[in-house]
Amino acid sequence: MNQEWIKKFIKLTKNKNLTFTLQTNGVLLDKTNNYILENLDFIFVSIDGNKKITDKYRGRGTYNKILSNLRSAKPKIKGKLLARMTLTPENSVYDSVTHLLNLNIFDYIFWQLENSQRKINYSQTKKRYQKDIRKLTDLWIENIASGKIVGIIPFQAITLSILNKKRHDSYRCGAGTYLVTIDSDGNCYSCDELLEPEFKIGSINNGIKQRKLSSPNRSKFCLDCDIGQICGGRCFKASLKFPTEKFKFYCDMTKILAKEIQNKIPQIKSLIQKGKISARDLGYDCVTEEIP
Repeated sequence: MNQEWIKKFIKLTKNKNLTFTLQTNGVLLDKTNNYILENLDFIFVSIDGNKKITDKYRGRGTYNKILSNLRSAKPKIKGKLLARMTLTPENSVYDSVTHLLNLNIFDYIFWQLENSQRKINYSQTKKRYQKDIRKLTDLWIENIASGKIVGIIPFQAITLSILNKKRHDSYRCGAGTYLVTIDSDGNCYSCDELLEPEFKIGSINNGIKQRKLSSPNRSKFCLDCDIGQICGGRCFKASLKFPTEKFKFYCDMTKILAKEIQNKIPQIKSLIQKGKISARDLGYDCVTEEIP
């Protein structure tokens, strides 16, 4: 886009201790200025797994274009690469994550449950997810046993929350606490998906004032949830805008993930005690969503 402006902004703020992150579909990385690539701390790339599944949702030829661009750009990239998958009922989280890991391109993997109100077979999707997550956590633990941390953000985030006994009383994305979305007109909002007057928290000219976000679905499902302090609450937009049935589905999927990790904590603690890894090794330095 306006790469000269981006270069100027980076140069002007180099001494401000900022982190520069690019979120991209990857198809124009071959046209991205070298100075920008060299000064990005993180690049988040939208890719959903193998060629078939990525091209299905993002257009024919997209997968090959992304990989070609990443391989040619990687020598210029000094920061880290994170693959951001969108998980739909049509693709397997196990197959997609392992495929992306085997490319040996990405430092981290994160998947996002499809943010959609469309109706699906909830029961079938949850059963498949549980089976896949169990296989994926087993693979993750096998790597830890050999002294290797595979960069799977949801696993790392939940494990650290449990090990450190960290309570998440608000949304982990920062909505309503520290997240500030600045629109092109200078107005600021609590959530980047809710640029609506009622969620305006100020402007770059007049300052901002955060306020706690609440919704009927959050009150109904989150307050007494047994993993509430791990999750921090599902997506605020989904809790506010989506039907109760769909919001509950997201909650159930989060419980599947969190409880599989909880079941692995004794093994992880044992491997830490044996010196295979340290708890510190489970950390990650990118600012990203943590719970799919």
